[in-house]
Amino acid sequence: MLQILKYLLVIRLRKWVSKDDYLAYFLLLLLHSLGALFFYYYFEEYKNYIFLCFFDVVAFNANRVDSSFLKLSKNYKVILFFEYIFYLLPYIIVLFLKLEWLYIVVFLLLNIILINLPKLSFKIISYPFDLFNVFWHISFRKHKLLFVYPIIFTLCYIYYLHKNENVLFFGLLLLTLVSIIATFERENTEEIIISPFNSEKYLFFQLKNTLINSSFVLFPAMFLFLILNLEMLVYFLPVFVISITATLLKYIYFNNIMLQQLVFAIFVVLLISLFGLPMLLIPYFYKKAISSLNSIKYVSN
Repeated sequence: MLQILKYLLVIRLRKWVSKDDYLAYFLLLLLHSLGALFFYYYFEEYKNYIFLCFFDVVAFNANRVDSSFLKLSKNYKVILFFEYIFYLLPYIIVLFLKLEWLYIVVFLLLNIILINLPKLSFKIISYPFDLFNVFWHISFRKHKLLFVYPIIFTLCYIYYLHKNENVLFFGLLLLTLVSIIATFERENTEEIIISPFNSEKYLFFQLKNTLINSSFVLFPAMFLFLILNLEMLVYFLPVFVISITATLLKYIYFNNIMLQQLVFAIFVVLLISLFGLPMLLIPYFYKKAISSLNSIKYVSN
């Protein structure tokens, strides 16, 4: 059973990152743990919201496609129970350290109820994204990114009650992640080669696509932030900068996604720590991206 659980965990992570991309695995697990760390330090203020993390498990369970294979095992419900407990483990550890036994029991009961519920089906949603880069649609449907918005609305409500700007910053971080996920997908090299556009035009349409689709992603939150805290709107500008940079780095390191992720992570850290100074590198990234596209489009011929 442990081997099955291991495979299930790897398969779930593979939906987000490439095979054997251990840096991306580590970053995803780190991000997951940071959420638990937030609840640990602000437990008394937000302990009633810790069950929000269970929505991720609910969404995953409703859309998993391997249920029929798991049912071949007579212990499949036990496997699912321990799989979901493992996903929630950082939060359960927080509850254990805080001696919140009732909350732990609720988590266990929710898992049992979820496993025994009939499978839910969701209507396919049409997204308003520009279609020049189809991976926006694919990413939203594959990763069920629409479920981020109930979390954003809940965080805004928490801010309304407690006036803690860190909650809004956390929501902005989630939206930033949503706006860059499509940049870690790759079109086929042949699509670039046969494109009727030259490298400059192709990159222009990709950047335009990023700006348009990022705007669609951010607009609901921008509207809420406008009502709750007008000063927070200025922090949406770095989100657009990060999205554009992620697109440029995608084509600079088109054949090396791990290097793309590493350079992107360094850029974001420097962007925050140096108060936006790394934005001066964007023209350089633009030229490098065009050079890389030229090497794909013409040298490959």
